Amino acid sequence: MNFWEFVFLIAVAFGLPLAMMNMWLSYRREKLKLKQGPSLGARELQHLVRQAVEEAQRPLIARIEALEHQLKALPAARKSPASEENPQA
Repeated sequence: MNFWEFVFLIAVAFGLPLAMMNMWLSYRREKLKLKQGPSLGARELQHLVRQAVEEAQRPLIARIEALEHQLKALPAARKSPASEENPQA
């Protein structure tokens, strides 16, 4: 038996059982995941939270934009806060 036949024999003798064990463990892992039910990954959870926050902020952003629009519509000659505090000046 030459060197390459020996290497091939060792690879098959150890590789095949390791591959079978890996497949069996993978099967058990997937079966356990299915028993636990559906779960969300970190990215999916972050996406859902971001979407909920944006949805909750939408009315507030619209209200702020409306107030900014009203503020721009005020006359330019409005009183400054300093003149309101000290009317004698």
